[in-house]
Amino acid sequence: MPEVQTDHSETAELSKPQLRMVDLNLLTVFDAVMQEQNITRAAHVLGMSQPAVSNAVARLKVMFNDELLFVMAVVFNRLLAHFNFWLSSSGIATSTK
Repeated sequence: MPEVQTDHSETAELSKPQLRMVDLNLLTVFDAVMQEQNITRAAHVLGMSQPAVSNAVARLKVMFNDELLFVMAVVFNRLLAHFNFWLSSSGIATSTK
């Protein structure tokens, strides 16, 4: 039986994100959704319809192959906001000790 040879470099190249295939306009949608924490409000800020923003979010999830991308980003942003609030209310941020 002949041995099958595979070219692993070709596979590695296919798995790398291709920048030229990335729609950079989606990054503005990502930023607005992260800032607003809400697709409807992000759509309003961007001057887009809510379904258009939802479609862009779906394309981002496919592009990054990550269903949890937005969920984790929202959770991280909320944790960061709570941490910053705690720092400012506890006086740790301004303490010189």
